[in-house]
Formats: sequence, C-alpha cells, structure tokens
Amino acid sequence: MRSLFRRGTVGRARGLLLLLLVVAAAVAAPPAAADRGLVLGVTESRLRWDTAATVAVARDVGLGAVRVTLAWTPGQTTLSQDDAGELDRMVAAASGLRIVVTIFGPARAAPVDEAGRNVFCEYARTLLDRYPTINDVVVWNEPNLGFFWQPQFDVDGASAAPGAYVQLLGRCWDVLHAARPSVNVIMTTSPSGNDNPAASSNVSHAPGTFIRRMGAAYRASGRGRPVFDTIGHNPYGTSSAEAPTRQHLFPSHVGMGDLDRLLLALRDGFVSTKQPVPGSCAGAACPSIWYLEAGYQTVPDPATSSLYTGRENDARPLPAAETGNLTQGSQLRAAVRLAYCQPYVSAFFNFLLWDEPDLARWQSGVLTPDGTRKPSYDALRRVAGEVSGGAIDCTTVPRPQPRANGVLLDRVEWPELRVYSAFNSVWGFNVVTRERVSYRATLMRVNGGAAARRRPALAASGTLRLGRPRYVALPVKSVARGTYRFELVLSRKGNRPLTERRVSATFVVR
Repeated sequence: MRSLFRRGTVGRARGLLLLLLVVAAAVAAPPAAADRGLVLGVTESRLRWDTAATVAVARDVGLGAVRVTLAWTPGQTTLSQDDAGELDRMVAAASGLRIVVTIFGPARAAPVDEAGRNVFCEYARTLLDRYPTINDVVVWNEPNLGFFWQPQFDVDGASAAPGAYVQLLGRCWDVLHAARPSVNVIMTTSPSGNDNPAASSNVSHAPGTFIRRMGAAYRASGRGRPVFDTIGHNPYGTSSAEAPTRQHLFPSHVGMGDLDRLLLALRDGFVSTKQPVPGSCAGAACPSIWYLEAGYQTVPDPATSSLYTGRENDARPLPAAETGNLTQGSQLRAAVRLAYCQPYVSAFFNFLLWDEPDLARWQSGVLTPDGTRKPSYDALRRVAGEVSGGAIDCTTVPRPQPRANGVLLDRVEWPELRVYSAFNSVWGFNVVTRERVSYRATLMRVNGGAAARRRPALAASGTLRLGRPRYVALPVKSVARGTYRFELVLSRKGNRPLTERRVSATFVVR
C-alpha cells in the first residue's frame, strides 16, 4: 500500500466533516451485547490444492471460515474440470469450516453488458448447485480499482465502474437467490482509490465515492430489490505498522479506524431505498460488514530469510519476532478485538496463512513459506479463543474516537514514520481546520546547536479553508541529519484573533 503522506494521493473531502457527525455517535458507542460475535477466518486459496494442511492449520488456530478465490473466464458458464476436482476435494475435507468464495475474472473482461452479466452469474449459480454447503459468494474483487475492473471511467472521464458493478450485483442477486433464497451475496471494495481518470497509474475510485455512485446508479435504475446481502471491505492500513484504530482524514483511504466514513457512504448511497444498509433496518435482513482482507507483513527472520526472494513492498513491515510493543501478533490481536467490538462488523479475515516467498507480494501469514510457525501463530490462536469464548471486554479495547484538537484545528494527521532519509524525502502532513485560517508549518531541529534549533530547517505558509482536508507540503529539500519535529501554527485574524500551535512527535533524519 502506498503511504498516505506522499503528495498526489490526496482526494477531495466534499463536506466530510459535517457528514461525519451523522454517524460518529453510532460508531463511538459500544454495540449491544446481542450484536457481539465475529466470524474469524483467513483468506487463503491454498485450501483448494493443499487442502489437508490448510484445514489442519485453520482448525488448530481456531478459525471458523476460509475465503478462496475462483477465476472466471469470459464466456464460461460452468466450472472447469480442474476447478471442480479441487473444489470437490476441498469441500469434502473442510467440513465444519465456512467456505467463502470470491469469483472474478480479468480486469479488462469485467462484465459490463447484459450478456456478460448473464454468463458470469450463471457461472456463480453452478457453484451453488454443485456445493450445498457453500453459501457465501463475493461478486468480483475490489471493483473500485482499475487493477481488477476496467473501465473505471468512460472516454469522457465520467464514472463508469460503480454503475456497471451495481448491475452485475443485481443480476447475480436475482439469479443466486432464485437458486437458493438463503444465499449470502457479498459486495467488495478496496480501501484506497484516487478518483482520477487521468492518473498515470492506479486509475480508481475512492471507496466512499464508489459506494455513493453505486447508490446513485441503483436509485436511477428504479430497482425494487436489494443487490447485496453483506458489505465486504478490505480495510488495510497504509502500512503494516499503522494501528488498526488509525483514522484517515482523506476520503482516498478507508481503514478499520474509518468505519464511520464507510457507514456514511453506505447511508448516503442507499438510505430510503430497497437496499438495506447497516443502521437503516433491524433483524436478519439488515446487512453487516465483513472485513474480507486485512494483514500485517513481517520482515523475514534471519533463520528463515533464505525462503524469501525479491524486494519488500511494505513501507513499514514488522519484525517477525514477538518482541517489543509493535509486532505482527500485537497488530492481529488489536485488529480482531477492534472488529469484534465495532458495530455492524461481523467478520474478519486475515490475509493468508502462509507467507508468499516473493517479498514484492505478501508476508502477512502466520506461517513461513515452508510451514514454520511464526511467533504470530500463537497470538492469532489466542485471540481466536477469545472470540469463540466471548471473552473480549469491549470496554477495554481501544477504538477510534472523533478528535477535536482545538478551536481552530479539527484534526492533524502527522506521519507515522520515525526514521527518514536525509535525501529525497517528502516533508508534510495532513490537517483540517474548523474555519478559514492562516498557517505556518515548519520542520524544526530539536538537537544540535542553539542556532540550528531556533531556525526552521524548512517552512511553508498559506491559507487553510473551513472543513477542507489539506496536505501541507514543505519544500522538497534535503536536510542535515539529526532529530526533528513538525510544528504547525494556525492564526485567525479580525475581531476575534486567536493562535493555536501543535507539534508532532520527534523523528530521526539519517
């Protein structure tokens, strides 16, 4: 995942602050006791071909579900012989585990017309017909990303993917519910997107934008039935070291700490329609939210480093050893406990059991590629026991809270990095204010001589607008090695002058 703090990843807020108040109270309040309960699973397609080992690990850890993927080819209406053989063995061996299947095909072959939708949904129906114990079907994968669904925008730059995805969901909902009324049709979104049809890469929709435009297309269609039964979302952070409770100011990213904004997008999109959303209904017909993928990558332990190749893709991977306060195990425990306590959330799937050997991919499993247990294995097993035993006390679980930092300042989001390179670093942070103010941002050295500590290493100034999140960028320039912090001064002039100052934690520039 790319860091939120790199310039060019910032999206528009579009009234974010006012709308957040609508759902803040619901998210801050603990759920009723009857709502507590969590399907704890893993996303691990290895279940299909290494079935016995995967089932044994899942049962030993105490997981209740495994999510696998199933590749669809345009024009295909039935399972291939190879797929059917793997799935037959998988279903027979995995008795007692809840199997969730995500079906998708090539991005450029996304079903965007009626014929394609009919073929795809017929293919999904054959899965239900063949396997009575499979009841959870995820329709496509992260369709708000161009990597998985194309086109995201039409030739004129108008949004295209949300409306096309709603049509696919609607067709599959009808076909699958006709085949089995109890089926669980699951939609899906990625945590990030840029809403930029002209982007040089990753042409995509931010999840909130995508969901709202899905709702607009649903309303315009006049449909009188739902299009999904469960909301699937992949709430990765911007790095593995980011706390699950981390809140993001910008709509370009929605993690676990941003559940309020996910709920708000769903309500904006679908409230007062025939598509229920969390909080708009009650009982079994009210959809819940499933976190279909989340994961925390580790640096290979020296003893197993020979099992891995390539270059790491995570800005802040975690140590494999369970030493210190921030480890893969501590992140998994915090994420599972948070999901257990969040309102409307009813499933959490860790991404992978086994690490992938290519460091450019994912090392978020609790086993190394050869099956050696990582220290996080026992951490996941312990928290799985807490979930199954109902032993999580939600009054002790840290959860995101609306933050009001001052009269002028609503929120400031400092970078989480604690070590920077002296060269080629991007200096800046995110901020949103409660009114229009002037600002001065500086990078200040906190060690060295008195002269160095008095004079800013870097500085920027300007105006911040009411309720409009802003990435405050300092000059792109190398600085001397040392210990630094960001400082922000906000000023309101006129009849009621006021100044507020905030400082970040210190960090090291090497």
